[in-house]
Amino acid sequence: MFPVMIQRYHDIGSDGVKLRRLTGLKYEEFEALHTLFKNVWQSYFAQFTLDGTPRARQASIRKNSIFPDTRDALLFGLI
Repeated sequence: MFPVMIQRYHDIGSDGVKLRRLTGLKYEEFEALHTLFKNVWQSYFAQFTLDGTPRARQASIRKNSIFPDTRDALLFGLI
């Protein structure tokens, strides 16, 4: 089995062919889906933690966050 390199959106976002191979979506389709996804992602994590328990304090993006950009989270989910 070969190790899989984690893909970041900023690495492949400008390459429409690679984005389509990984996700099945054209750049415009990905961006349209991202608009909806971003709203849901932000509203959910403002209220709940990853395991679904109510959040005790306000969420913040850490320097070592796995998904610093919601495009990375969407890309991960689609791949």
